[in-house]
Amino acid sequence: MHGWPLRVAKGVGFLRYLKKAKPTMHRLLLGLGFITALVAACEVTTPSELEIGFPALHQPPTTLEVFAPGRISSHHVQRDIAIAPDSAIILYTLASPERAFAAIMEVRRSEQGWSTPKVAPFSGRFMDLEPAFSPDGRWLYFSSNRPLSGDSTQDFDLWRVPRTVQGWGKPENLGHPVNGPGDDFYPSLAANGNLYFTASRPDSKGNEDIYQAIWTDSGYSSPTPLGTGINSTGFEFNAFVSPDESYLIFTGYARPGGLGSGDLYISFREAGGWSVAQSLGEGINSSKMDYCPTVWQDALFYTTSRNPLADSATTAWPTETIMQLLNGPTNGNTSIFWLQFDPDAYRD
Repeated sequence: MHGWPLRVAKGVGFLRYLKKAKPTMHRLLLGLGFITALVAACEVTTPSELEIGFPALHQPPTTLEVFAPGRISSHHVQRDIAIAPDSAIILYTLASPERAFAAIMEVRRSEQGWSTPKVAPFSGRFMDLEPAFSPDGRWLYFSSNRPLSGDSTQDFDLWRVPRTVQGWGKPENLGHPVNGPGDDFYPSLAANGNLYFTASRPDSKGNEDIYQAIWTDSGYSSPTPLGTGINSTGFEFNAFVSPDESYLIFTGYARPGGLGSGDLYISFREAGGWSVAQSLGEGINSSKMDYCPTVWQDALFYTTSRNPLADSATTAWPTETIMQLLNGPTNGNTSIFWLQFDPDAYRD
């Protein structure tokens, strides 16, 4: 599963076929052309416009809203937001409609306001997605199918790139034992260095599970799947862990009592492991796919494919309204939403 909608009928997962597609020059040029066109379409021309459409990050809405409509969330495919601890940088994934190409986009804040989204300097050639800052803001972690050496194609591995005064350093592969022979997705870091991510391995309890790799003085331990309070015989993927490891939010697919194809669940750290996960409920989950969560200060950000047009069976939409919806962030493509969030409200 791993959270790409459209993959349900593929069994093992829609993303699995991507690593088999060779990144030919033709595909790369098409992908780069697509991203360039999207960025050009969003150009901001005057400094006075740099704050338009950008909300105050420290003031999340009390009810669910599209995040930065027209600036980040649009009629294109957006997902996987990462905000630097100092709030100076926002990164997110921008993908083509058929999920054949994805790049990590970057927005920076200055005295003049927020910049126009641009492809991050370390991205744009291969399938890069799911950025996540380390709690200290020194590193950005992400998933990519970029080759380790030469032109050989690889599966999806976890990478990280250092944040520098000049911008970004050189990406480095997390290597063994974190990265396995299959795909590894959606990294999330605790303040102590422990790493949580999504994978499907021989010791998985189901199809895809949430794994933990513990940071030690000698590096990462061999990853192990979390317990049955979180993982099941189905699909669990795309988990965010709080910096203090007190709670974890993830997507469970087609669980009993779920509202949609994928719902967000929360589990709390206990003395004996993790509590049995509970749904975040109707105020957050929908009848569509809800996934890719991250919490920044008092705000929950996540990706959803909710679409008012899908509920129009008894409604005659006027042409103007239909066109507005199709050209907006709730047209059925995935967009980033946010709202005020208090994890303690879900504690027993």
